[in-house]
Amino acid sequence: MKKLLWCSFFILAICILVRVIDVPLVYAAISNVKMTFTFQDKTFVYNSADYENVDTFLFKSKLQKRRCNDDSKERAALLRKVLDLGVEPRFALNYCFCGFDSFLTKMQHSVDRPAIDATYTFSPPARFKFTREQIGYRLDISLLASQILANLEESGEFAIELTPQIIEPKVYYDDIKDYSSLRSEFFTTFLPNENREHNMALALRQFAGLTLHPHESYSFNALTGPRDERHGYKEAKIIVGGKYVDGIGGGVCQVSTTLYNALLLAGIEITQVHSHTIASSYVKLGFDAMVNYSTADLKWINNFDYPLF
Repeated sequence: MKKLLWCSFFILAICILVRVIDVPLVYAAISNVKMTFTFQDKTFVYNSADYENVDTFLFKSKLQKRRCNDDSKERAALLRKVLDLGVEPRFALNYCFCGFDSFLTKMQHSVDRPAIDATYTFSPPARFKFTREQIGYRLDISLLASQILANLEESGEFAIELTPQIIEPKVYYDDIKDYSSLRSEFFTTFLPNENREHNMALALRQFAGLTLHPHESYSFNALTGPRDERHGYKEAKIIVGGKYVDGIGGGVCQVSTTLYNALLLAGIEITQVHSHTIASSYVKLGFDAMVNYSTADLKWINNFDYPLF
């Protein structure tokens, strides 16, 4: 009985001794690191105590193995060692600062933004709306790791002004602002005629708001379609064989002629044009552009590096 009592006391003493020795290992103090990051009007604070103050054996043991319970200089030495091994800066920072990856992700969501190109919209008559470009940003994690390392070697509490990578937009407002400058204009006159005016308005409607893209070809016939009753055209005077006769779509040639002269004044390359068999009353000789859906067309190409409208 005595023997059993002494054995029990001896085992209890060993357990107490192990527990006393074990306490400093499990509950060793962990140095706190506080990093403040600023960008424009935003502030981000990483406090290691928010992530590392956990009283669990496994968690604190992992920190101690990484020397995370040492002062800032020793933490800096650990970070430098990990970076020198070729570990990606993001993983190196997370290795040395528990929870830093999730903190970094939140900071990226707030700092990073894509570049946005300047844009324009055009609607007749000559109405332009422009939006300006926006510079993009991307957090430079490699630079950030270097800045943290340099500051950590001096102190456990510091502030860093973030310098993200600049992402340039592809299109700036200055690149497109001159789109609204008038390049050419031309007009012709006509006597009142209801059907002729109807046909001209119907054809002109196909060009209202049209954008001529750089180096693309265009066809008057393709844009206006067949000039027949099914497409809404009416009967009016047309030139056939050197004479004025009634025909469907009369007046459309005045539209093509007016457009042709505006294209010439703009410096557009004309690839196909035809003249009437007699001189037109609304334009000088040689400056008309006769069109017939099946036999004659007005074609051109925007030979510039920018759109025309």
